[in-house]
Amino acid sequence: MPRYQMKIGKAPAINGFHERLVGLALMLSLCMVSATASAIVNIEDQRNDGDGDGTTGTARVSISGDSGNSDRSDVGLGFRLFRREQGTESLLLANYAYGESQGVKNSNRSFVHVRHGTTVRPGTMVEGFAQAERDDFARLAFRGLVGAGLRFPMQNETFRASLGVGAFHSWERLTDGLPNERRDERLWRANLYFSIDRKLDTGLHLHSSTYLQPRIGSMNDFRVLEQLALSVPVTDAVGLRLSLDVLHDSRPPLTVERTDLHYRTTLEMRF
Repeated sequence: MPRYQMKIGKAPAINGFHERLVGLALMLSLCMVSATASAIVNIEDQRNDGDGDGTTGTARVSISGDSGNSDRSDVGLGFRLFRREQGTESLLLANYAYGESQGVKNSNRSFVHVRHGTTVRPGTMVEGFAQAERDDFARLAFRGLVGAGLRFPMQNETFRASLGVGAFHSWERLTDGLPNERRDERLWRANLYFSIDRKLDTGLHLHSSTYLQPRIGSMNDFRVLEQLALSVPVTDAVGLRLSLDVLHDSRPPLTVERTDLHYRTTLEMRF
């Protein structure tokens, strides 16, 4: 079924109680990932579209299911908070998904990401980030990371683009499908990406983001993500988003496919 999302309106500034609330949320997220590492997540797609200072947020809830000939249920929760102020940017993401089929659990994923960036000169931003993730059905008991990098944004009247170069240190606990069998990995990966958002003459928006994360010291161990999306405006407040994600891991856990494809249609309502 379509996913509906509510967007918290943009405010010119947050102060007092609301500012403390935002700070508390960021601190809690940092605590959750202080000992952790992650898969590829398209951060460029989560940034605020505007140029001015302020704060935006998004809350998502999706529920679907079948009963009768089929017995299936799925629940998804998501939260995004983005703030830009005086050359700095802060981002908080959190997602959870759970599903059952015929009374048997077939999906259980959770994820949190926090990031902060500072513009050091026009066209150059320094960023630090941390992330934690769990996915029972990808043999991922835990993955966490901390890292930093440089981001080079570019734009004109019809497109926005950004180039990123950085690295992170990750901790991964993987299960190989056997009872009580786990293996831990600690390693460094490079983090390279290029993202573009182009507004077409027809009013459509084309989004493309490509990420490459090779293991430092072992080029045979790498991860690649390509996310392609087309946003179609229906009205000023309603839009349709068609997207395709391709994720490739050259060395996945046992029984997990190297390449994942995800396609979806999302109905967005802004107010």
